[in-house]
Amino acid sequence: MMTVMDLPRSRGDCDDANPAVNPSIAEIPGNGIDDDCSSATSDSLLDIDNDGDGFTGNQGDCDDANPAVNPSIAEIPGNGIDDDCSSATPDSLLDIDNDGDGFTGNQGDCDDANPAVNPSIAEIPDNGIDDDCNTTTLDTDPDIDNDGDGFTENQGDCDDTDSQVYPGKFPPIPYNGKDDDCNPLTPDDDLDGDGYGIATDCFDLNPNVNPGMTEILNNWIDDDCNPLTPDVP
Repeated sequence: MMTVMDLPRSRGDCDDANPAVNPSIAEIPGNGIDDDCSSATSDSLLDIDNDGDGFTGNQGDCDDANPAVNPSIAEIPGNGIDDDCSSATPDSLLDIDNDGDGFTGNQGDCDDANPAVNPSIAEIPDNGIDDDCNTTTLDTDPDIDNDGDGFTENQGDCDDTDSQVYPGKFPPIPYNGKDDDCNPLTPDDDLDGDGYGIATDCFDLNPNVNPGMTEILNNWIDDDCNPLTPDVP
């Protein structure tokens, strides 16, 4: 008995068991079937240049719906598009070493227009620049505790070269010519506030004793700070 396989194949029919496959059928891209029985007709969508830019998916077009994207296009940095369809070409401006110092923005270069600024540079204090691109590195001297007293200038240390001078020092030392507690309201001299300093005030803890006072007899106090003035009649 003759079977289907024994029958002569119709002219050009490459699958005579499937009536939807023959030379009169239009090729349906992407279905994995040679619908029109022609190897010259592309079956894969990747073999079709959908955007007319001269490249198919199989020729490297990574967005065949956009004619401005294909392997012949120059990459445009910073637009978020892989214009040239090459992952090796940086798209982000942060992936480009603009100043040639060996670091990109994505590698920690905080000023990619200045080759003297990058994570490999030692911080230079007091130049107003984050040289090493590290915000934890102190840039200004007022941020450094030079005398080791626990306070920097920016924390109120009014003499960061003297470890005995810092905010809140208690008790402050009078008559030493220093603002020990960094508080200008704390007197260093004239502790009694009578207008006379220790140079002339013989008792600087009593505002009623100073060279401007009149001597009071018989109180056993040198009120006017003048030993020549008699205290007793």
